[in-house]
Amino acid sequence: MAFMVVFLGALLVVFGASALPTLSHDSPPGIPQQNGALKGDAPPSAEPEPEGPIEGTVAPQNRPDEQTISTIGQTIAATLFAATLLLLVVLVLSLRRKDRADVDPETAPADLIAREAALRAEVAQSLTHAGASLDGATAGQIHSRLIASWVELEQLAASAGQERRGSQTPTEHAGAMLAAFGVSRAPLARLLALYERARYDAGTPGWEPDLAQGRRAGADFTVLAEEVAAAGKRRPSRPASVDA
Repeated sequence: MAFMVVFLGALLVVFGASALPTLSHDSPPGIPQQNGALKGDAPPSAEPEPEGPIEGTVAPQNRPDEQTISTIGQTIAATLFAATLLLLVVLVLSLRRKDRADVDPETAPADLIAREAALRAEVAQSLTHAGASLDGATAGQIHSRLIASWVELEQLAASAGQERRGSQTPTEHAGAMLAAFGVSRAPLARLLALYERARYDAGTPGWEPDLAQGRRAGADFTVLAEEVAAAGKRRPSRPASVDA
C-alpha cells in the first residue's frame, strides 16, 4: 500500500506538470533580441544574400511547438493514470477473493450445517447403540454384533455422500468419517483392528473375540459416541475433507 501511495503521488505531480503551459524560449516583449553585433544602419551590399545556409554553419532544427509538447505530456500522464486505476482494481478484487476464502466456518450455508448436524446425530446414535449392544452381549454374540455395528457405520458413510478415495475400503471410509469428527485415535484404532480381525482374518479360522474384548469394544464405541456428539459444539471440519 505504501508503494501505491508514493506511485499515485508521483503520478499526480506528473499530471499537474503536464497541465502547466509550456515555457517559451522567446524573450519578453519590449526587449530586443541580440545576435552578435548590435543592429544598425548597414551599408548596402553589392552582393545578393545567399538563399541557402552559409557553408560551415548549422541549419536551424525544427522543434515541436508548445501545443505538441503539451499534448504528448498529457497523453503520457493519462496513460499512467489509467494504469494506476487498473492496478487498484486488481488489488481490490484480489483482497475480496482472499476475504471470501478466509470466511469463518460459522458463515457456511445453512443447508450444509443442517446436513452435517443430521449426519453427526445419526453417527452418534449408531455408536451409542453399538456400545450398549456389545456391553450386554454374551461371548457367542460379540462376533456378530461387532461386525453388524461397524457395517452400519460403513452404510452411514456411504449414504451420507462422504468423499471416498479409490484406494479406500468401506472400513477405511467409515474410519475417515469418524476421524473427521475429531474422535480419539486410540479407541478408533482398537475398534478397527478388532473388526478387521473378526471379519477378514483368515489366518485363524473360527477365531472370535472373547468377553473381555467385547466389553472393551463396547466402551470404545461409547467413548466415540460421546465425542461425536460433543463435536457439534465446536463445528468440526467437513468429514469429506479429512483423510483416514
